[in-house]
Order: sequence, then structure tokens, then C-alpha cells
Amino acid sequence: RDKLPWVKNVAITRSIPDTLNIMVEEYKPFALWYYENRKYVTDKKGNTILVEDVSEFSDLIIVSGADANTHVNSLFNIFTINAKLSSEVYSATWSGGRRWDIRLDNGLLIKLPESNISDAWDHLIGIYNLPGSILGLNVIDLRINEKIYLEYEDRVIKEIKNL
Repeated sequence: RDKLPWVKNVAITRSIPDTLNIMVEEYKPFALWYYENRKYVTDKKGNTILVEDVSEFSDLIIVSGADANTHVNSLFNIFTINAKLSSEVYSATWSGGRRWDIRLDNGLLIKLPESNISDAWDHLIGIYNLPGSILGLNVIDLRINEKIYLEYEDRVIKEIKNL
């Protein structure tokens, strides 16, 4: 198993009289973890999978930050809530050793709180589903419970000031 980095577990059983059953469980790639100028493939539990060429995994979410790999399970849990929004996640940064900053494909930055991230993710889904609600947004900050802070692009702020 040590020489086969994809193998998570192997179970061998014998069925009398002459059959061996071999069950091989492999890690399933979930994210690309960038740390100290290296790239690692991780599964949803944060186990690193040694891969010589990570380029074939470019479709995976990119996570970064010290110990980000050990916290990817929290991402996996919220991503199962809404597949459409989750498919738009480009990267996630483990920030300050306590919370996630999520970057979407369109460049929008989502700042999640330390705790109750599934509740914050539900709020984000609500915002995202409102027609036109994310137009001109740079940041959605959900770090403070019961509050949502929105940061708009400069051009939108100028338009609002000119109303």
C-alpha cells in the first residue's frame, strides 16, 4: 500500500474452498491544495494523494493555506447543499487558520464565518438566486452572524452616488 499512493484500504478475504476476494478502496480526488509552492491532490477528508503530474486535476477546486487540506471536509459538506453554486467555485483559501474565503469563477469573493458555515452558505444561495443581485459585486462578507456586507465595484458605487 505504501507504494500505491491512490490505495486507501485493501481487504483480502478467503471464501472456502478456493477463492480469494480482494477489495481495493482508492482515494477520490476532491481538491488541489497549494502549500509552500507545492501542489497536492487531496480527498474530501484532507488526505494527500501523491501524484507526479497534477495537471490532469486542473478541474478540481483549488485550496490554499496552512492546514487547508485538513479542513476541506467542511467545504465538501457545504458544496453538497447546492450543486449549481458549488460548480462555480474556483478556489478556497483557509484564512487565519479558522475560516474560508471562497473565490467564484466570476471573481466574486465570499468571506465565510468561522462557525455555522452551512447557514452562511444558505444565505449566499439566497442572495445568488435573486435576479441581478450579484451584478457589480466584488465581495460578499458573511463573517458576522445575521449581517451581510456587500462591496461593490467602483463604477457601481459611482452610479449609486449619482442617483
